[in-house]
Amino acid sequence: CVHCGVCYIACEDGAHQSIKHDTIGEDEYVARFGPDGPPALKVSGGYRVFAGAGEGKVNLFEVDQDKCVGCNLCSLVCPVEGCIEMVQQDTGLPEMTYPEYLAKLAKGEVARIEPPEHS
Repeated sequence: CVHCGVCYIACEDGAHQSIKHDTIGEDEYVARFGPDGPPALKVSGGYRVFAGAGEGKVNLFEVDQDKCVGCNLCSLVCPVEGCIEMVQQDTGLPEMTYPEYLAKLAKGEVARIEPPEHS
């Protein structure tokens, strides 16, 4: 992760607002991820590169698993190959396509799937 926030913007503006954004200081970042941490703390041209929000802060993005519906938009816009990995989750619901769901819903064979509540 290069802490660019493109995933957050895509999710916030075009999807389900399932990515939390925070900023943390460099000391907290190193404590959390180690001195070599993710790519934000690499050396480039003799200078320590600290990608982030400015003023000694780095952007931190975390997925709220309770709100995420797995639309994959975040991984499609991410500039870092392999950074975001989508993982199949068992919902306990039968597998079906959206058209199949609509047909079953119209026949009363399945209950309406409600979207997650957002705060």
